[in-house]
Amino acid sequence: MEQNDGIFPVKVPKGHNSTFGPGKDWFMNACVGTNTGANPWEGYHGGFQAGAEVLLAAAGVSRPRGASESWGMPNVDYLVYPVCLCARHHVELSLKLAIPQAWNIFKRRSPSSNKGLQEPPKQDDRHGLLPIWETLNEVSDKADQRLAKVVSGLERYIDDFNKVDPTGQVFRYATGLDNSLHLNDITHINLQTFAERYAKLCGELESLHILLSVLTQEYATGSFTAELNREQLTEIAESLPDRSHWNSEDFDKIKKDLIERYGLTSRGFQRAVSKIEETRALAVKIGIVEPLTEITRETFEKVMSASEDAFRSNPGFSPEECAAISALLLISDFEYPEHFAWHARPLSAEADEDRAAALENEREWSHLSRKVCQRPDRLLRGLLLLGQTELGAQLRLILNVKFENLERVRVNGKKSSKSFLAKGNPSPR
Repeated sequence: MEQNDGIFPVKVPKGHNSTFGPGKDWFMNACVGTNTGANPWEGYHGGFQAGAEVLLAAAGVSRPRGASESWGMPNVDYLVYPVCLCARHHVELSLKLAIPQAWNIFKRRSPSSNKGLQEPPKQDDRHGLLPIWETLNEVSDKADQRLAKVVSGLERYIDDFNKVDPTGQVFRYATGLDNSLHLNDITHINLQTFAERYAKLCGELESLHILLSVLTQEYATGSFTAELNREQLTEIAESLPDRSHWNSEDFDKIKKDLIERYGLTSRGFQRAVSKIEETRALAVKIGIVEPLTEITRETFEKVMSASEDAFRSNPGFSPEECAAISALLLISDFEYPEHFAWHARPLSAEADEDRAAALENEREWSHLSRKVCQRPDRLLRGLLLLGQTELGAQLRLILNVKFENLERVRVNGKKSSKSFLAKGNPSPR
């Protein structure tokens, strides 16, 4: 099969590799394998020299005295080796970094059994991408279905790399230990095509590591059961009626539907319900709201009065109010609602003196007042995450009055300005 790129026909090998192969932009087709001339080692030798020079030039290094005229200049036939080697090594390291994180999540779900899996070694000396990916895939499959989906999506890219370089040595040396020529069945690697596929792979690897970070924090909350993750528990909580209506026939029907949908036993469903009831953010969804006694309407009024008084004097904030406001702002941004109690803990409960001092500064009344006045929506969001709808409504009323007063001042100022100009006064610059 030939692929005509407009100038030279390029032979496309049987079983075309989507990542490693020729492309239509012929000037990006690097010659490799038996297509490199009499000495295939020349490409590797010159390639790693050119790679080092191009990286130095990209870093802003000037051409050194005595360097060749071609110093730092790209040459696809040379650069294909360091480029592909660096990319492959990055993929290998990304997979290896993901495995222990996935394993930790799996052990959260299954602390007493490995379910047939072998614990990954602390020092993974393998270099084959496919075996490394297979380990990650097996662990992810038993850790969390969201993680398994992302890892499974990597297979098509890993397969491309594995077919061309299963050992990690193909782009490092021209021949193998048996003296057989590497890349023997590939004549061209198009760097533009490679770059586009590699960029997509990098995006998916980044998504994988973000997900691992998110899931690590999620599982640290303990909001899961042996059968269900937090996302599934949230879906179940949102499908259930308020706790006060659970003795109805409607509840029995909903329960039956949920058991079928998630493949649960009656005991598994009860575990899910118990976890929902004890998880603050999920309990809110079934009408169980833990009172927030540290915050009242007067708290919001004091925040606003502190703003109007330019933060000159404490309008009467208690340590408990400051701790609660600080905790609400934290869970609004990036923390789980069930962490509220920990963030609102008394200073006396903090044993570490440095952390206690930092916590005291974070709860300083004028600092908190500024933060709330700059972004009152964060305080409101924190209240709603805890199910404090009544307090949220009171905060909205106070904010509406404040905004109305500000609008009145703005309109009156505009009228005064027009009146001033109408009397023939010059416009202020």
